[in-house]
Amino acid sequence: MRRLRVLVIVLSALGAQAVSAAGSADEAARRGRSVREIKRVLRSSGFFDGTVIQGSGSYGGAYGSSSAARAVAAEDDATLPVAWGRKWDDVSKTYTITVDGDTATAVVNVSNEGTLYVDLSDDGVKNPGTRSFSTKMSRTATLSKDSNGKWKIESISVGVAGLADSSAQTVNVTSVTVDSSLSITDPTSEIDVDDILEAAPGEEIVVEATASNSTSSGLSPTTFVFLHSGPGYHRTQMTDDGTGADRAAGDGVYTASFTVPEGADYGRAHLAVDAIDSQTLQSESGPDYNWSVWLIGYRVD
Repeated sequence: MRRLRVLVIVLSALGAQAVSAAGSADEAARRGRSVREIKRVLRSSGFFDGTVIQGSGSYGGAYGSSSAARAVAAEDDATLPVAWGRKWDDVSKTYTITVDGDTATAVVNVSNEGTLYVDLSDDGVKNPGTRSFSTKMSRTATLSKDSNGKWKIESISVGVAGLADSSAQTVNVTSVTVDSSLSITDPTSEIDVDDILEAAPGEEIVVEATASNSTSSGLSPTTFVFLHSGPGYHRTQMTDDGTGADRAAGDGVYTASFTVPEGADYGRAHLAVDAIDSQTLQSESGPDYNWSVWLIGYRVD
């Protein structure tokens, strides 16, 4: 009788372990399905597309840029080159997704290998110098399940990009204001999807930004700031000279505007504020690339 009781107890324990193992396997399978669905939601949202700023064609689009060499003020040491551009040669993306019941968080990291093209000679010949660079971008999102059990994005952060070797980076975007209605000072703080900026074709959008730079180059200005917008991330230099959309000269706020193209595709789009250490563009071969970017999503309605 004693042996029978022992056998029953052992069999009961084994049965409980089997049930527990099956439950754990089911939970792991559910989490796996959730992770796959969340990745699909992120990829189809339009807010987590490929590279930080698109660069294509020969010379990274250097000779198709809107930013030609500018007039040089007497006190300026740093000037824009005749032409410059970037081309991304390799892009990799990783997703880190944490599921907790009906909510989830996602971190999307993008690594870019690319080439910077700089042409200083105004001779009509396309012969830029080149140098390679490595950058990284990170963006986060919070998701939840709707009443039908489908995952949806609740909020997203700004995409923050910089050098892969952050110790070599001296320049940083520090704030961005878009159309006076969206002000961002903490790029890690997520924006509710209901609060994402909406714009209509033909509408002008004014973008203001600040940046810091701890460089010891001694150049003036220490930083060039650019706005990228519209199809192909059209590049426009942001200014702090009190002209155009800029409200005050020399206040440290760089300003530029763009018009949403008529006939623009409806849906998600991006603008980017791109701060580059001015020394980066003073030579065709060096010094090392030094930049910071905030990538901000908006809707075209």
